[in-house]
Amino acid sequence: MSKHYTKLLLLLIPLPVWFFLSLAVGSAEEPCELCHLCQNKALVKAAILAFDEDPYDANLPEQFDPNYVQWDADSTFAEGPTPHHIGPVAFESIISEGDMVAVRLSWNTGPLLGVPGIVTTYTELAIYRIAGGKIVEGWVAEIFQYSDQYD
Repeated sequence: MSKHYTKLLLLLIPLPVWFFLSLAVGSAEEPCELCHLCQNKALVKAAILAFDEDPYDANLPEQFDPNYVQWDADSTFAEGPTPHHIGPVAFESIISEGDMVAVRLSWNTGPLLGVPGIVTTYTELAIYRIAGGKIVEGWVAEIFQYSDQYD
């Protein structure tokens, strides 16, 4: 083997080592970011499930900042018990990016069990901003989908 090829071989050996080391070091930052994004998703999901458990509780769940601000198209809230059943929330999608979490939910409202009436399906699109481990701001839009007579 000539000296030229020996030098070339000695230069090429560190190249793959450098490549794999750079991959290992570069990917070390991703899990922290992914962990942060997953924590934000879990925070929003827990808050929605807490609200779903008791939608008429006047207190915000612990996941919300005391100064939480919500922007929505219909800012009216139901007061007191209502003569219909609210079905459980289904998470259609949940996406986290930076300090924002976007959610698409659906649920049904209908008559109390055993009582005829109309069942209505809703979809909610919401974006929440997270700061200091709490939900500080939210933008919410409810979309009425359809109603069906229930006997």
